[in-house]
Amino acid sequence: MSQLNLQNLTSLTKLDFANNRLYKIDPLAFINAENLKVIYINNNKLQELRFLQTIPSLEEVYLENVGLTSLSQINMTKLDKLTKLIIRNNKILKLENESFEGLTALQLLDLSKNMISHLSSKVFSLAQNLFKISFQSNKISKVIDTKCPGDYTRIEGINLNNNRLDDGFAALLKRTAVLKFLSEL
Repeated sequence: MSQLNLQNLTSLTKLDFANNRLYKIDPLAFINAENLKVIYINNNKLQELRFLQTIPSLEEVYLENVGLTSLSQINMTKLDKLTKLIIRNNKILKLENESFEGLTALQLLDLSKNMISHLSSKVFSLAQNLFKISFQSNKISKVIDTKCPGDYTRIEGINLNNNRLDDGFAALLKRTAVLKFLSEL
């Protein structure tokens, strides 16, 4: 695709770009996409994802195998309607404390098959509605900052399968009062 322009598709609600050779998408391509709710960008090699911030109507974003190394490549502060974020099978090493800033509606987060080695409980303090998280097949060995303030009482499911956890993550789990599903080693 040479130049992507979706400005005239104002009624578009779902867009699937999976399994292409996209390296860059111009942020102006979505300038009039006020009804776009779901976007699939799986299996591309995008070097930047700034265009996502121009689509505040997004509710679901699928970014499987797009070559992400950091969540700072995505500016998510304007995505306050986003409820589902799938970022599986990338190369993310760590999560910054501000990684989910602005994602106040986020309910489901899947960061499976990345290279995350540790978690800070501060990371999720801004995602008040988060209730399902998957970190399956990462390299997580510990949770740090478990005494920081934050309300995790809404989290119902955490998938930690195939990691390197020790017993240090138990302090974080104590604050998940409604936990219904926990999968670990």
